[in-house]
Parts: sequence; C-alpha cells; structure tokens
Amino acid sequence: MKDADVLVIGGGILGAGVAQCAAASGYSVVLIDKSMVACATSANSSKLIHGGLRYLETAQIKLVYESLSERAYLIHHAAELVKPIKFYIPVYRSSKRKPWQLFCGLSLYSILSGFHKLGRFKKIPKHLWSSVSEIKQDGLVALFQYWDAQTDDKQLTLSVIESAKSMGVTVFEHCNCTSVIKQEEGYQVETEYNGDQTSFRAKCVINATGPWGAEVLKKVTPAVKPLDVELVFGSHVLLDIPSKDHILYIESHIDSRVIFVMPWYGKTLVGTTEHSAHEAPSEFHASEKEIDYLCQIYAHYFHAFSSSELRDLLVKTFCGARVLPNTSSNPFRRSRETIMKSYPEHSHLLNILGGKLTTYRVTAKQTVSWIEKRLGGRTQVADFDKIKLFRKSS
Repeated sequence: MKDADVLVIGGGILGAGVAQCAAASGYSVVLIDKSMVACATSANSSKLIHGGLRYLETAQIKLVYESLSERAYLIHHAAELVKPIKFYIPVYRSSKRKPWQLFCGLSLYSILSGFHKLGRFKKIPKHLWSSVSEIKQDGLVALFQYWDAQTDDKQLTLSVIESAKSMGVTVFEHCNCTSVIKQEEGYQVETEYNGDQTSFRAKCVINATGPWGAEVLKKVTPAVKPLDVELVFGSHVLLDIPSKDHILYIESHIDSRVIFVMPWYGKTLVGTTEHSAHEAPSEFHASEKEIDYLCQIYAHYFHAFSSSELRDLLVKTFCGARVLPNTSSNPFRRSRETIMKSYPEHSHLLNILGGKLTTYRVTAKQTVSWIEKRLGGRTQVADFDKIKLFRKSS
C-alpha cells in the first residue's frame, strides 16, 4: 500500500497540472490513470492556447481575462510547445456576426490582454483579401486579423507530467480506480493495476477524470449525489491538404457555430463539433454525421474541393468530450469555467470537471489552495509560476 498526501485520479491536463502544482508546493503526490496519461480529451482538443474570443458573446469576461493571462505565461514559459499564430476572421453578408460586432469584440479582447503585443488586431484592406487565403471571396465584406496561440495538447500535457515527476510525483498508468473509501483520516483507494489489486492511502483525493468524473463518483463510499453535468463531444477532421501559416475562424453556414481551420503538422485540421451525451464511452470516435458536417463547411468556404472529395483526403479524426453544466441552453452558450465540487460528507475529496486547456494552471492553483486549507502548508519545492516546460524528447 502506497501512502501520499494527495492522490490524483486522471492524467489529463487538469490532473497533470494539479499534480505538478501540489508537488511544487511540497506535498507528496501519486497520480493514477486507467489508461495512459495524455491520451484522451487532452490529446483531442482544438490544440489552441487562446483567450476564447467567442466567450465574449456569452459575457464570460473573467474566463477570457484569465485565459489571456495564461496565454502570455505559456508562450513565455513553454516556448517550445506554445507558439503565437495569426487568426483571420472573414465576415460575409450572410454572417451572423457583423463587422462592428467583431471590431468591438476584438477591441475588448485587446483590453483584457492588457494591451499585450498579441492583443493587436487589424482590418485587412480589400485589395489584400485574395492574398491572405484561398477562402471564397463571394459575399465577403470584411476580414480581420488578430493573434492567439497553438500547441500540441498531448505534448504539453506530457511535459507537465514530466515536470511533476521531476518533483517526486509517482505516476501509475493502466491503474483503474475501483473504489474510493472514506476512512478516519483521508481515503483508501482500491485499484486494478496491471491486472493486480493495488491499494493507496491518501489524505486528499482529487477526481480529475474529465468525462469519467461521474463514473468515479459512483465508486465513492459513503455514496454521494451525482453531478448535474452533461458531456459535449467535439470532433475534428485532419485533411491531407497542405496547411497555411494561419488559422481561420469561420462561421458555419449550417448553424452559425464557430469553426477553426488550422495547420497541423503540415496538414489541415478542421473542427470542432458539439453534440451532447450523458455517459462517456471507453473510447471516443467521430461519427459519420460529424465528419460530413465538417467537410460540408470546409467545402462551402473552399471551392477547390467538394464534400465527397474531402472524404478521400481524410487522414484521421480527433474526438474528445467537454464537461459542461447541465442546463437547457445550447452547449455554445454554457460556461467554460472549471467545475470544482466537494461534498460535506467528503471534505477531503474534490471533483474537478470541465475547464479549458489554456487555464489548467489556474485550476491547479485553486486546487492546491483547497488542499492547503485541509492539510496545512508544506515546504515549497519550486515556484509554480516560474517552472519552464519543454517538449518531451522521444
């Protein structure tokens, strides 16, 4: 049986960030994952480190401010992994978002960035539109350019894991949690590890399993009420089309949702979709309907290809799931804030769900503050805000 101050269940970006921050703060930490770290949602996102321009539409000002601050931090402290990249927003006569709205939104985005150099934006003159992209020109009335950043989400998560391990975190992969039992002091966590029954004791347990968070909660004793959340699946398609040096932020002609067309290792990545579910499958796969949806949007804006021709250029798909509050509004309008939930009868068990790749450090610091209130402080091992991240060598 292995003892630790903190047991983190889940090796995605949130679990990795919590483990890293807790270890830097001097706590002994064990992290377990039922599969391999950085292989589920945190390897199947939109690959963006961004403020979330579209979240201004739903007045998520605090989230955008935090995200822009974290964007600046990661560009500086994870320079090998997070790169600034140009974004272009084409506006058509048929677009729901009008030029004046985008101008106002981009202005607020710049203000919230603290007028950072990456907060700059501009309206591209008409005579330069055709030189920017191969996107269709018919009906185009304005073209804006601003900045955000792109990352390899899996490599970023692995880098955080490696940093955590360097500070003493023990990681167990293929270690499936089977029960979380409250004891007089802390918890006993039973697992299946490489086919054997393995037990852990921890003073605090952090459930950071993302889409499987509700599943883990069912294994807690004494039992607790289920979380009122919904899973929203998002898929991307990778097309064998040479990539550009920028990202296009386009409005779906089908339902007005925001879609990104991005470079990805020399090819073109298009996403994302949104469809709801209440339970997470063991593996995620893009549906035929989602693939058709994304191909139709790309073909609508890039006349060089028909939707059926794009099918022949399909290299692979990515599919992950976001955890959102369960409300009657459509997924686009729901909060992207991290959900942090504990129960009176389980004061040393914290459930972390949802959130953004960009703000994983914010969630990690909030979690360690929660841990400190329960366990007291420890002697700091490293300054969490000064840790550099590097691409993991193969």
